[in-house]
Amino acid sequence: GIGYLLEQTYGYVLPAGMREHLSYLCKSVSDHAHKELKVDEILEIFKKHYFVESPVIKIDDMKFARGGETVTADIVFSKDGEQGVVTADGNGSLDAVSNALKQFSGRGYELLVYTEHSMQEKGSGSVAAAYIGLRDASGNMFWGAGTDTDILHAGTNALLSAFHNMTVR
Repeated sequence: GIGYLLEQTYGYVLPAGMREHLSYLCKSVSDHAHKELKVDEILEIFKKHYFVESPVIKIDDMKFARGGETVTADIVFSKDGEQGVVTADGNGSLDAVSNALKQFSGRGYELLVYTEHSMQEKGSGSVAAAYIGLRDASGNMFWGAGTDTDILHAGTNALLSAFHNMTVR
């Protein structure tokens, strides 16, 4: 029900595991407030938990080069006001960013879920939405979402949000 409401009202098409996680978050809020949540309240819970505005680690710049089936990324990260440049390879741009994030942070995880879609049906100004699910070494899932007019930036925002949720919550 919650995923359907977000999709029909706001255009967010969440992956199944994220819908389930969000439904538990909403149920907890609903139980504590002793009321049924309105769709705008569901949206606020969704944004608060999955769109992290100030992640622990930020990306200041990204450059990519393709060589055969491998993408090499040079990523400028910042954390606590300090910058660091990491070069990493991947099977695509987002995989290279993810591998660079692992190197920079020293934290391991498995990127299990990645989905994306357009928030609008047509037009070059369309906003892309991306959702990422990370699994840590203990088997726990952490979710993040991101939007941008550039699908790579939407995916990167989702990755940083999921990573933030994994390291902070």
